[in-house]
Amino acid sequence: MLIRRSGGTEFRFCPEEMISVLVIMFFAVQGAIVGIAPHVALATNLAAPTRLMKVGGIASQALIYGAIVILCARRWRLLSRALPGIPFALLLGGWVLCSTLWSADPLLTARRAPEFALAGMFGVYLTVRFPIERQLRVFWWAMVLLAIGTVMVAYWLPSYGLDLSAGHLTDWKGVFTQKNACGRIMVLATAVLLARRRWGWKQLAVGALFLLVLVKSGSRGAWALEAVLLLGAGMFFLLRSCERRIRGALFALMAVLVTAGGVMVFLFRGVLLEMMGRNAALSGRVEIWRAVWPFVMQKPWLGWGYEAFWRGWTGPSFQVSAAVHFLVFHAHNGYLDLWLQTGIVGLGLFAAAYGRAWLQVWRRMRRGQLADLLWPLSVLVIVGLYGVDENTVLVPNGVFWMLFVMAAVWLEGAWVRCRVVAPEEAGETALSYAESAAAAG
Repeated sequence: MLIRRSGGTEFRFCPEEMISVLVIMFFAVQGAIVGIAPHVALATNLAAPTRLMKVGGIASQALIYGAIVILCARRWRLLSRALPGIPFALLLGGWVLCSTLWSADPLLTARRAPEFALAGMFGVYLTVRFPIERQLRVFWWAMVLLAIGTVMVAYWLPSYGLDLSAGHLTDWKGVFTQKNACGRIMVLATAVLLARRRWGWKQLAVGALFLLVLVKSGSRGAWALEAVLLLGAGMFFLLRSCERRIRGALFALMAVLVTAGGVMVFLFRGVLLEMMGRNAALSGRVEIWRAVWPFVMQKPWLGWGYEAFWRGWTGPSFQVSAAVHFLVFHAHNGYLDLWLQTGIVGLGLFAAAYGRAWLQVWRRMRRGQLADLLWPLSVLVIVGLYGVDENTVLVPNGVFWMLFVMAAVWLEGAWVRCRVVAPEEAGETALSYAESAAAAG
């Protein structure tokens, strides 16, 4: 595969980049390769699993996670330097693994927890292996291919490409599990586009493609987050263009405006929800939260174990589904789900990791180190806001835990001073990773 640098010279993707594109695409669709779908997508679309789906699903996961193990093993020394910088995220990954010991379904947790840990390790790998420009390029190609695939599947294979849940028969889900997942990834695609800061007719055309898929997904939450992301990016570019001596005052003003905006949204939430086509119950989410809460309180400290609670019509999740009169696969609130599955300990570890990342953002802004900061900043905003009405961090085969780990590692900054150049890159200009680390640190 060939691409062109801004300077006009061509070079090939190295094998690790090609594999990384495939891994990111796999995580973005939660392993739901068209024709090889997870049970959550099957149940949502009222489809029966086939033998191909069972065998192919296991084989695809084995290939993806096997590739992650090999990639991480090749760069283990670099990874080992980065891990001490993210102690709370590292502890959360270990806590998820340990939840097998008290899980309501130990075998299921024992199978799923290593996947969660490996997804985090892949996030560390991407950050220490490639400078941020190449990380964004890898994500760029993954997002473009997913968007093109969604358009093709929605038009040519509507039985796969349209969300068949009640009330959303014309909404696109494309290559994703459902419409909200489609919208969520298109918001991420916009973040990649903005972070690359390359503007030309090709970038504008791809941006229009992302926007088309986002609109056709019908995901109101994604529309709202897209608006927040674009507004935040505009504020960031304005902040970066100002002289350093007035950045502090401008940042304080922006903080006041954001706080005031949040208060206005809360006060007029009913009107805003009605404009977005949602009711005060947030399309049934409030009922789900009420039904889930008693189970959170049954095991508040350790939780039910990773993936051990949500088992469709079996286990305690059946009572939640019976209470709301439809099948539920997660709590539709990332923080509530963290508490439910990993207890207050897991929730506290995530809060500590998330807070530490924002502290690093604040320190960099105070020092005027804004180069490449928009990418990890966008990730933190997307993960944080989506946690309010969707489960992002704990999603099996999900991309957002990996993204959060990437942002946390990059923000720490001082974990390595030079990058090992792979043999296949010998023909390229040797770019010292010290430049990327200096920008991050």
